[in-house]
Amino acid sequence: MVKAALNHVKKDGPLLKFYHFGQGQGGGVEANLTRWKRQFQNGEAKVTSKELVFGDQKATVVAMTGTYLVGPMMARDKKPTPDYMLLGAIIPHPSGDVFLKMTGPEADVEKAKGDFEKLIASAFPKEE
Repeated sequence: MVKAALNHVKKDGPLLKFYHFGQGQGGGVEANLTRWKRQFQNGEAKVTSKELVFGDQKATVVAMTGTYLVGPMMARDKKPTPDYMLLGAIIPHPSGDVFLKMTGPEADVEKAKGDFEKLIASAFPKEE
């Protein structure tokens, strides 16, 4: 599922993962926003989202904050970690949507927002 992962700025900084499941896989925007929100304690997170437009291509970007459940995806016992942030992007594509998800302490992820959006923009051709 995970195609790549990297830490932002420092080794223990926010972790960014790239997902691509293939054509018709991975669910759409709403399914993933719901799934990501459930990764917070009791499914409670403050959510803000926006749509970025690059020519005729759109990307949905979401920020969620609250008490994040840290641990492996399929683990039952996850560590509730307050003041965490999930910064995600869903980029529709005919070969299968691309998903980016960055998680980490809210203050660190907040600092990375600009770089996150620059990374998304770099995937699209510049209009002339």
